[in-house]
Amino acid sequence: MSQMDGLCPAAAYLGPARLEGRRLAFLRRSIRWGAGVADIAPDPSADVWGALFELPETCLEAIDAKEGEGVAYRRIEVELEHEGRAVSAQAYELIEREEREIPPRPDYMALLVEGARTRGLPREWLETLERASAAAFRSS
Repeated sequence: MSQMDGLCPAAAYLGPARLEGRRLAFLRRSIRWGAGVADIAPDPSADVWGALFELPETCLEAIDAKEGEGVAYRRIEVELEHEGRAVSAQAYELIEREEREIPPRPDYMALLVEGARTRGLPREWLETLERASAAAFRSS
């Protein structure tokens, strides 16, 4: 079962989506994980891929609580590319970032890689995540 299935069983998976002008970064140490956690940090030369869901408003409270909305992350409006067209969506970004990357735990990265693989994200993005995962294993 995916995290989204547990948080919002009514969520409908729409497919992979790309966010331009952001990069995958690990700029916050999570209390829960004791290591770096993912962010979509601004970077005009990069993009990130993720899973696009349609979900009822009633799910936002559970997702906000899981993401630490207002404490660790903030929910923002973004424009994604999905199936060749622009789509308005919401994403989470860190509120406060460290100056340097904080290595994530290998088991955290394994969740990101498995989620990307399960949702059919592009091969190039999987390779990006796998490189980050290998770096996490080296630093642990």
